[in-house]
Amino acid sequence: MEQLQTVYVEVQKLSRLHSQEDYETQFLKSEIPESLKFLNAEVIRVGRSKGPYIILANCFDERIELSLSREGEAESIITLHWAEPSKEKPYATGSQILWRE
Repeated sequence: MEQLQTVYVEVQKLSRLHSQEDYETQFLKSEIPESLKFLNAEVIRVGRSKGPYIILANCFDERIELSLSREGEAESIITLHWAEPSKEKPYATGSQILWRE
């Protein structure tokens, strides 16, 4: 749980620094700050249009990401989202709240 709180705090810092000046800023794997390297994320995106999110895996039929609630919302939340395609439902997804403060 402590690592999830670290993720929330560090990504919110990135969001405050960059979302004011740019519509969306992304940090590729090589640009991710040292404090978040343990995630082994593909991309971290912060921006004005959507709360920050972290893409952990993204390939042909798989996408796993974490989304963070925006600062100023009633609760601080990190939600895990994933794709779970099947023949019947090729665009099906799932989600679960991992951390709440």
